[in-house]
Amino acid sequence: MHTDFQLIAEPLIRRVFPFIDRITRSDEGRGAVHLKWLLLDTLVTLAWEPSGPPWMNLKLRDGKLHDVRLPRMEFDPILVSQDMRTEIEVLELLKLLEHKIGGGQSLEVI
Repeated sequence: MHTDFQLIAEPLIRRVFPFIDRITRSDEGRGAVHLKWLLLDTLVTLAWEPSGPPWMNLKLRDGKLHDVRLPRMEFDPILVSQDMRTEIEVLELLKLLEHKIGGGQSLEVI
């Protein structure tokens, strides 16, 4: 049994991007959850499925889509629970996004 993805991810999103007003949720079937918010001129979708790690999709103002995935991360299942793993992976994705924005780099280079 997994903890609801939104309960793990939303506090992390708000910690990294405290100025985000609204985060919307959509349940996509098979347990998949998508959390969406607007960041500058980019629609960010943070997605999670029970069968794999979380990932992001960025839709830029010009309509271009960019898929952002982390390299495979290995965790000892004895030391790191599934919830902790999800939290670590979400935080890594958010830090990657923050770095690209904070560094003044275009989101298109992700």
